[in-house]
Amino acid sequence: PRPAGVERNLVITMWDWGRPTSYVHDASPGDKRDPTFNANGLVYGAVQSDDLLVWVDPVTHTAGEIEVPRRDAFSGGRFGAETNVAPSPFWGDEVLWTGVAQPRNPMGDHRGRMWVSVAIRSAQNQPAFCGEGSTNVFARYFPLDRGFKQIAVYDPQTGQWAYLDTCFPTEHFDVAEDSDDTVFTSSSVGDLVSWVSMRVYDETHDAQAAQGWCPAVLDINGDGEITEWTEPDQPVDLTKDRRIQFGCYSISVNPVDGSIWCGGGGSRNRGNYLVRLERGADPPRSCKAEMYAPPEGVLGPGHMEVGTDGVVWAAWRGSDHITSFDRRECTVTNGPTIVDGQHCREGWTLYSAPGPYFPGTTHGTDLLYLPAVDKFNTLGLGDNVPLAGAINSGSLVALPAPDREWTMLRVPYPLGYFSRALHGRIDDPTAAWKGRGLWSAFSPYALWHVEGGKGTRSKLIKFQVRPDPLAR
Repeated sequence: PRPAGVERNLVITMWDWGRPTSYVHDASPGDKRDPTFNANGLVYGAVQSDDLLVWVDPVTHTAGEIEVPRRDAFSGGRFGAETNVAPSPFWGDEVLWTGVAQPRNPMGDHRGRMWVSVAIRSAQNQPAFCGEGSTNVFARYFPLDRGFKQIAVYDPQTGQWAYLDTCFPTEHFDVAEDSDDTVFTSSSVGDLVSWVSMRVYDETHDAQAAQGWCPAVLDINGDGEITEWTEPDQPVDLTKDRRIQFGCYSISVNPVDGSIWCGGGGSRNRGNYLVRLERGADPPRSCKAEMYAPPEGVLGPGHMEVGTDGVVWAAWRGSDHITSFDRRECTVTNGPTIVDGQHCREGWTLYSAPGPYFPGTTHGTDLLYLPAVDKFNTLGLGDNVPLAGAINSGSLVALPAPDREWTMLRVPYPLGYFSRALHGRIDDPTAAWKGRGLWSAFSPYALWHVEGGKGTRSKLIKFQVRPDPLAR
């Protein structure tokens, strides 16, 4: 259908970046905690297929690329196969994807640096302090014997890369508003919450001292602390606590209470629920988790982000729901009734996606992906507006308050828009709608299958909503 209502007020600005074969994964215009940081500055994206960090200058309309160097010459996993299964009708026998570092999920910090999930070594080549027999307090509590991706930090001021070897695998990032500027990382395999103290790393450059991690253990016996627990493959014992397996493809810090939230199954598709973790005063011993399963009919994985008001918004691509969850509505958060995550139905509100559903099923066709909460009204629809990529409709969907009516923000050309992470920035607070925008990468795996065909390049897209269709 034609745009209607506020949808007619959408303004899209688009730049090419990357190469014709580049799989650009996510875009970052600055520090998510401060929307005015890096105003009018470069926007960065990670090219997982080509081991590149690409950038666009939205003021001069220029683009470029930076090679992501490999720390070790390891024969680890490539992003693509060594050889093609069959010739491509577009590229013949040419092998397109050669990335070994496989950078993805860039995130800016308050110093203008980019934190990037990067493979800097093989998964088996763990630092000695990570596993069994280590004196490291986190390894003694929950040892880790392998971790595929670590962290590389790029400083545009010096043009230098720094490497931070982590015991845990990394995926997406979120930075807490605390004295340590703690960087929380999601994991492609789940089952733990992990972090790096940016302050400690900058002061010491000691990767071991800066990092930590915790498993998710539920306070099943209700004594207010975590002591002895049963493992996920053991029977439930209500006199003990219980460790759970869970997905943590997306991670978000609640700015109201500092708790960490995880959603999405990742590669192991662990569980159809959201997980909350408190680190406490003395992690890992003080770490304590909670698990919340959505109402019946909501199917995962559920990726999520937390707003400035503490409400958790999740997009569930199995059933094409967007949900809000407010833990403040819960009357029970520990004890034997929390073992299956069904104990806080009052916290959930459900919204079914506007697209059609497959006949006779509860599976939607929009394929909702990574949601975001526009915490600072960078788009123009209000504060704390949830959005998600509706992948099969080539659009973003939003639920602005107070009515929570679906708003479709379509990318009309080229067809095939595939959004991943969304990140807002305010370049000029005095310039009304022109001074702010929401940034997204046009991120399909195979660009030659979108409208335009072979030679089409990935796009950096800026979304803005003006007050009326003809506003200047």
